Amino acid sequence: MMPKILSICLPKICHIIETGKKDELSPTGKETIQVCALKDPKVFSTMEQLLQAEKLKPGLLDFFVKNNVHIDIVSELYGHDIEGREVSGFGSALCTEGYGHLKFVSIPSISTIMHEFAHCKENVERVKKGLPTIEVGKTGGWKQIRERSLQYYPREEGKLLEVSGVVTWSPKVIPLGHEARAEHFKERMELKRLKEWEELFER
Repeated sequence: MMPKILSICLPKICHIIETGKKDELSPTGKETIQVCALKDPKVFSTMEQLLQAEKLKPGLLDFFVKNNVHIDIVSELYGHDIEGREVSGFGSALCTEGYGHLKFVSIPSISTIMHEFAHCKENVERVKKGLPTIEVGKTGGWKQIRERSLQYYPREEGKLLEVSGVVTWSPKVIPLGHEARAEHFKERMELKRLKEWEELFER
């Protein structure tokens, strides 16, 4: 009997492996090979994560297949925040109606899949409405802010124990626009997943 998993229509999943050689025609300047077989551990594990994501969001895989969304697992990813600073990331989505390309660093978590799915779906809807696709700095992005916090430290002066406050500033990144919408969707799916786990343990 054929395993049930093989009857499910999946998007193309590939593991992009760097050979260590230079390639001037490559965007990264490095030669790569593409492995798309399920026998590759990262391809297989990514497929498993996608199937778990499908349970949370029925129709997710169908959306990827209908819009010809390909999925690549890469070694590293870099993008830019609203101020133009280079930042590393876990995933990226480039989607239009009838075509899509998702990239994930290593095996993606279900949360990362949901975040990039939200971007992909928003882009497809924008194209259908004749709107420009999402773009960092125009439709949203990640913004770095400095968060003020007050920390207290005990200080002994003579026989009295006093507490002195010290103001500290720490960097924090917040999502805006399309990034905020993707994060909101991801959090909804995480809450749904948590609720399902709670119901499972209550049985």
